[in-house]
Amino acid sequence: MITANISFFMLITTSVFALTTGDLINVIVKEGIFSNRTDVTLNSTIRRLFVFTPQTPSSNPYNVHVWTSDNTVSKDHPVVVMVEQEQDVLEWSIPLTLESSNGKGSVFFNGVSRTLCDSKILSGVNATQNFTVSLSTSSPDNVNVSLQVVEKGDFHLTKNKTRKISIVAPGRPQYFLYKPDFKIDLGIEINIASNKNICFTAVVQKIKCPVYVSGQVLFEDGIRQTVITKGTIRINSANFPHGFILIILKEHAENLCEEACPEVICDEPPEVTIEIKNTIPEEYILITLKVVGCIAGFYFVAILTCCFFSWWEKRQQSAQPTDNNLLHGENHMNEETSRDNENSTNHDTTVASLCRSIERNKIKAHNYWLHVANIAIFYGIPVVQLAVTYQEIVNKTGDEDNCYYNFGCANPGWLLSDFNHVQSNIGYIAMGFLFLGMVLHRRRVVPERKTGIPVYYGTYYAMATALISEGILSGCYHVCPTETNFQFDVSFMYVIIILYLLKLYQNRHSDLAASAYSTFTVLGCIVFIAVIGIIIDEDQPRPLIVVPLVVVYTTLCIYISLKIYYFHNVLTELQQLWMGLRESYQPLREMLQPQKKGRFLIIVISNICNLAFLISGTLLYVNKTLDFGTFLLVLLMGNAVLYSIFYLIMKTLIHREGISVQAVIYGVLGVALWVQSMILFLDKNTAMALSPAESRNYNQHCLEWFWNFYDKHDLWHFSSAGAIYFTFMFLLCLDDNIVLKERRHIPVF
Repeated sequence: MITANISFFMLITTSVFALTTGDLINVIVKEGIFSNRTDVTLNSTIRRLFVFTPQTPSSNPYNVHVWTSDNTVSKDHPVVVMVEQEQDVLEWSIPLTLESSNGKGSVFFNGVSRTLCDSKILSGVNATQNFTVSLSTSSPDNVNVSLQVVEKGDFHLTKNKTRKISIVAPGRPQYFLYKPDFKIDLGIEINIASNKNICFTAVVQKIKCPVYVSGQVLFEDGIRQTVITKGTIRINSANFPHGFILIILKEHAENLCEEACPEVICDEPPEVTIEIKNTIPEEYILITLKVVGCIAGFYFVAILTCCFFSWWEKRQQSAQPTDNNLLHGENHMNEETSRDNENSTNHDTTVASLCRSIERNKIKAHNYWLHVANIAIFYGIPVVQLAVTYQEIVNKTGDEDNCYYNFGCANPGWLLSDFNHVQSNIGYIAMGFLFLGMVLHRRRVVPERKTGIPVYYGTYYAMATALISEGILSGCYHVCPTETNFQFDVSFMYVIIILYLLKLYQNRHSDLAASAYSTFTVLGCIVFIAVIGIIIDEDQPRPLIVVPLVVVYTTLCIYISLKIYYFHNVLTELQQLWMGLRESYQPLREMLQPQKKGRFLIIVISNICNLAFLISGTLLYVNKTLDFGTFLLVLLMGNAVLYSIFYLIMKTLIHREGISVQAVIYGVLGVALWVQSMILFLDKNTAMALSPAESRNYNQHCLEWFWNFYDKHDLWHFSSAGAIYFTFMFLLCLDDNIVLKERRHIPVF
């Protein structure tokens, strides 16, 4: 009927005159021809109307492309394109005006195309799509315009089949339809790759008309992310039960992607590849049960090993004569024993002289635990609240540029956009409770003695609590990982490392160990520095934070080195040295010659290593290879390794004490897991120092052998959790071989 009326109308007259604001407008009506290019001339008195009536129904929509090949079109008198469908009206203008990348001025595009939307086609029904295209302008001069309408033959996407398209310009967005097959899709992964460094946006919307491909509505509906060369969108099929529409839009503002090449270089249309596939073959609950089963197996082996070593140590100790007077607390030591310790023929400082306040030290160690627990509660509550807020923002806006996920293996589920990276932190929590159980077991079965290294279980409780807290806060961070909330992930890593160093130092310096108040004051300063580094990093050059950090860190290294060398009597020893220099007639070289050459050499080597850590970390941070939080973490971990090596050298090589078999086993396992963990940690699959689009170039797919559900960063979580557990157990058993040795014969180092 529509075709007959239009044909009759065209036979009667080829022009219709209308009076509009005093001007006569000549509306020229023609029948549109599909696939052919039509060149027309417009001005303020000529309007073109093309009527398109397909002869047969189709399952594909039509794409309307309007452009001008010369400079006859101006922004003051644009060409207005209006497409009227049965249930919708589209309108746009040429040139397309967009804000420039730097926010100053505008960018104009002389070609714009739109793909028409028909609800019948989106529902999977072939339909005859009748529509008209109107071209008009207010320009008094002639404007040359071209029109082409083609059927979009590549409209339907199919799972496990690659689709290649070309992205031409920001004014020519494309969208595609995906309908799920009869098999239930538990999860869908959309892989997008470009053969050139271009900046474009990929958007997933629910199936409905109209399809918004520009304007603010595009960024308020669906899931979206910016892409340069590689991007992955993972969706839960429950949120898109009938399928989805995928929109590909080239961005003109290249600063959205930072490293995208400009138009003058990318003169040829880049090729973009689209592939859709299922993500996981199993239910999340089943995979979670597998993880729990693996942790339960680890628990069984760990408990069995602990029981075996307890039995073996009791058997070894039962073969040695035991003085019942030694099975009591050091606070019952009589004055005669204290005097013997102090007047020992060995002039080196011993443990006995630095553990005279056992009960006070126990209270001090217990305070570590209370402080960690309180900090975990009051720090963790707002972190959980922020994590929930972050996830709500992502769910409501759909903007996946807000979070630095590994989109190649970010499995959405249970209201989380990245369920697997949150869930894999269960390893820290499990290992924390396991270590806590080991400490409680040891306290129950091992009697308190006046011999050996003094044991303060409160510090171990604090370490276990910190590990549990790390699992919870790291999980909150992975809800929406960004550089600004990275402190959630590393704050309790700082606590764990500081407590480890403190406990290792406490073994031989009970009375000199720092109190909980001073320890956590230092930790607060570290977190504060990390926050300042993040704030300055956003707006200022990175050297502004590096220079004061280098000065403070170097000063701190010198001060700690002096405290280790002089056993905390830094001021007294320096005053004596100064007085000796003033009053002595000995050569300066002899006066400055270290008396404890072995200790001095190790301290010098440690400071050289610290200097190497500082220089390499600074270079990586300034070049944006390393973020500030990780920079601080590397410095602390490096010092933990150095002090552990120092302790072992002094214990085994200098003083010939040896190490217990149990500590050797835990130490070897810990080192092996730490090496594996560091390899996994350095194999980055995100880069928060870069833009979200650049970060996606580092994204990696899930590991097939790891149930095709977890990636290398998840493996880092499990591996590092085991490494921390074995490190804690190594520290717990390190001096078991001297448990029956009198403290006046145990050296301090």
